[in-house]
Amino acid sequence: MVGQIREAFRRYHGEPDERIAAEMNHIYKIGFLMLTFGFVVDLYYRLMLSQVEFIAADGQETTFAFDPLFFGWFMVTMLVCSVLMCRKGFVDTGRFAETDTFPTGYFALISVAAGGGAGLLGALMRMLAEYQILGSGGIMWWVDIAIGIGLLISVFVLCFLAFYLSYRAAKYSREHQTWNMGE
Repeated sequence: MVGQIREAFRRYHGEPDERIAAEMNHIYKIGFLMLTFGFVVDLYYRLMLSQVEFIAADGQETTFAFDPLFFGWFMVTMLVCSVLMCRKGFVDTGRFAETDTFPTGYFALISVAAGGGAGLLGALMRMLAEYQILGSGGIMWWVDIAIGIGLLISVFVLCFLAFYLSYRAAKYSREHQTWNMGE
């Protein structure tokens, strides 16, 4: 039954054009990245808003803007994508499992950029949340800068570690696939 449906689909649509498929993949990738960035900004802003609201209310009952279900689904989605990429030997847009050594400089630079972006965005989101709830006089500049620096360091370490572990997993998968093909 499924085979008949698949065959009828092929007769009607013809064979897929690889150029169109490659262009569609590129378009979906851009959309996925935009959606992911929007989710991250929204999640972090909600977290900062609820934190500032809690501090401003002196620990009394507040509305909790952070949505754990939204955050959980986002994390599951990212984890599934990462695992699928590692199992195929892919990381980022290339196949770095084929390199002999871990490209330390390249991934350190990407980790610094990710950490810097997260630190800057985190400090700005915190300042915006404080401005929204407390006004311009309630912005705690040094605390927000410290939060940004803490995020920079944390994200750098986590990204670099994730890149290294992904490299090791991709390298192992690539060697394992090559070994299985030889049999």
